[in-house]
Amino acid sequence: MKKFLFTLAFLSFFPAFSMAQWLKSGPYTSEVLGLLVKDNSVFVSTYYWGNIIYMSGSDGESWLKRDSGLAFKEWIAKGDQIFGSGNSCIYSSADNGSSWQPISGSPGAVQDFALSGDTIWAGINDSYNSVLLYFSADNGLTWVKNGSPISPGIASIDVLLANRNTLFAGTDAGCYTTTDKGQHWKRWNVNSGNAGVQCLAKVDSNTIIAGTYYSLYFTNDNGQNWAMDADTSSFREFHDIAQYGNKVFAATGEGVYISTDKGLTWTQYNAGLPADKSVLHIVISDTIAYLGTRGGGLYSASVNRISWMPANKGMDISLKVTAIAVKDSLVYAGTKDYGMYVSTDYGNSWRDFNVAFPTYGTVTDLLLDGNKIYAASNLNGVAVDSAGTGWISLPLFTPVSLIDTFGGYLFVNADNYGLFRYAISSLNQPVDTAYFKANAIVTDGAILYAGTDSGIYSSGDLGDNWEKLATMTDWVNALFYKSSTLYAAQNFKGISVSADSGKTWKLSNTGISDPEWRNYNSFAAIGENIYLCTDNEIFVTTNHGNSWIPVFTGFPADMYVYGIAANSQTLFASTSNEMWQCKNCNSTLGIDEKYASPPGILVEVSPNPSKGSFYIVAREQSIRQITVYNSSGICLFQKSLTNLQLNTYHIDIDANPGLFFIRILTDKGEIVKKAEIAY
Repeated sequence: MKKFLFTLAFLSFFPAFSMAQWLKSGPYTSEVLGLLVKDNSVFVSTYYWGNIIYMSGSDGESWLKRDSGLAFKEWIAKGDQIFGSGNSCIYSSADNGSSWQPISGSPGAVQDFALSGDTIWAGINDSYNSVLLYFSADNGLTWVKNGSPISPGIASIDVLLANRNTLFAGTDAGCYTTTDKGQHWKRWNVNSGNAGVQCLAKVDSNTIIAGTYYSLYFTNDNGQNWAMDADTSSFREFHDIAQYGNKVFAATGEGVYISTDKGLTWTQYNAGLPADKSVLHIVISDTIAYLGTRGGGLYSASVNRISWMPANKGMDISLKVTAIAVKDSLVYAGTKDYGMYVSTDYGNSWRDFNVAFPTYGTVTDLLLDGNKIYAASNLNGVAVDSAGTGWISLPLFTPVSLIDTFGGYLFVNADNYGLFRYAISSLNQPVDTAYFKANAIVTDGAILYAGTDSGIYSSGDLGDNWEKLATMTDWVNALFYKSSTLYAAQNFKGISVSADSGKTWKLSNTGISDPEWRNYNSFAAIGENIYLCTDNEIFVTTNHGNSWIPVFTGFPADMYVYGIAANSQTLFASTSNEMWQCKNCNSTLGIDEKYASPPGILVEVSPNPSKGSFYIVAREQSIRQITVYNSSGICLFQKSLTNLQLNTYHIDIDANPGLFFIRILTDKGEIVKKAEIAY
């Protein structure tokens, strides 16, 4: 884990991370006894109508029953083998849990395992109120009792952890360490009060975290000195700790907490968890975090997916939001049966926007053009409002599903009659341009493209004449153009891209599971990242459509996503269950200086490159917030300086050479600067 040291140590940390809500996962069970990750497979030991072990090698989407009658609370993987603690002995499996064999002479009721080099350690509770260690140096074939009991009167051990030549033992009386394989033990928390150690985790080579019944303790010198983490003094029952990159996950009696600063500060993240929120186990496989709960079964979430939240303050009822239009802080929402709503604060709050709006029906499409907002309806055609002066209906009283502007014209798809256009300067009677139903319209600046049920048509004369592209004849439901690339979404087929104005196409479904079974609804872009909306899932491409990443798959199962739209930072989704928004969507996908470099924001980062020491200097403005990202765009730390008037700030980044991004928010705006560490 990389270490970030901030000069103003008295300021509080504000961790920033992106993550989807926890979703129910895996085989049904009321109690998860244990979790284990081996390679890219996840093993779940359950208790429900008998003891059962399940395995998933597909990110928890499907599970195989591996055995019946055995369930391990404590287990460990080494090489090709898995070792599990039975009541009377240790069991081993060399076939990914399909079969288990008892190991003769091994200890039973192992409380925890630890791996140090080629040695497997096992801690047990001895019958004389003390804790004993066993070890195996031959891959589990033989087990030897080693060393002396930890201390008379120590009733139980909960966890073992090996770090370099030190073995840590968490017990009901605190944390003990041994450096001579259990011959001698030392208790390191005599005066700290951290009794009842239930979990241990190594954050880096020197930093160890110990979770107890009521708070968290940490050591920065491999166990010689311990201190209580004041930010966790109100937490209840630390059960397990896992780490992914700069994130530390804590499973507690109050759910899940996440820290991005080595445990100094924590943020609770319980979205989607059952009401009692008691989490017993947590493991991370690849980029998926799995939670074993008490009475609620197994839950999972991606550690990198974008966080979505409902954005409905001011909407009096649970509305179906069927269309959205976004420009900077201005967001319009069209609904089913209840007309229009508007937000002037990036979608944080809403108000009714229905003065003189036609009979409501369903708003099928919205378009912002200058100070005008156009709204299409399935009942009454198109209405237009200019800077809040009230809605005026255009003379086309037929259901309309699509509107767009190009070359001084408003193009309108009238479902019953085809494609029409209005002169924006007058908005008088429309002129028909084509007798096909357009599902999508987009332009590359010179050519107008229309996606239809039978392919794509193009026009180079503002819609007077249309020509069908011979290379695209399937149902096209959405179109998008950016960076010389034309994107076409074809229902039940997937995404095709063209770099030559539609003359040739390449199918681009990498990363989209089951593309032929999906409806594709719309595209949107933030910077160079292009987002794709399907019925119940949203994807993003950061490489011009060569591959797609599922950035959110956690919408409610019965919710339909009608479309997406974006401003410079926030992605909005209109759905059958209100409006949803994702703030700072690009923060986990890679950022660049060009995304935020407004004039007048004069900020320097120097020396650059350096060995890790950087000064941030803002000219004639105060620094409000600093956020540090790695080269993948993962947010590492965020510090707020709102209450201070600072124009200079110092950061020490103790990390390997590489490229970092520093997002600086001042009282005049925001900018992103690159910072390079070089030897």
